[in-house]
Amino acid sequence: MLAVMCLALAVVVGMLASLLVAVPDMARYLRATESELQWTMNTYGVTFTGLLLLGGALGDRYGRKGVLLAGLAVITVASGTVIWIDDVNLVIGLRAPAGVGAALVMPMTLSIITNVFPAEERGRAVDIWSGISFGSALLAGGLLETYSWAFGVPGEHGARRPRPSGGGRPRVCRQMIFGRGSWSGDTLL
Repeated sequence: MLAVMCLALAVVVGMLASLLVAVPDMARYLRATESELQWTMNTYGVTFTGLLLLGGALGDRYGRKGVLLAGLAVITVASGTVIWIDDVNLVIGLRAPAGVGAALVMPMTLSIITNVFPAEERGRAVDIWSGISFGSALLAGGLLETYSWAFGVPGEHGARRPRPSGGGRPRVCRQMIFGRGSWSGDTLL
């Protein structure tokens, strides 16, 4: 149970921290302005923190498990859709629902931990939960140093990607994300 809650927490914190590492690549690939990058960075954090208390209240009212699963579903859909988007405005728009999902997930993880573990084990479980919140930020940043912001594009491939003619924004396509003829890309699709 603790491992599942920590994994859900790692997704929420990783999405927040990883964007800081991904911004330079996003600026290049999407040809985003400084203002657009600022919106991209802040949309997730503002919706996440603004709805955090509401997410906790929804969990208390409608059940922790259901709210946790709904939040994970929202994050998954919003983050998965970003892979296929090549418009910075749509990326900004998808960061908001991801923040809503995070606001549903984060309070549920701690609430479930404090209700599932007995008093003598609760302190240790919360300590592990806290450590995971810090460690997942470091892990997400490290992964993005190796892979690009499009979740699976090795950094070197992105640097060699041809630019579209006419100065338009480059397209984030299947070949860019999964590589040409890779078994992992074919399996995922």
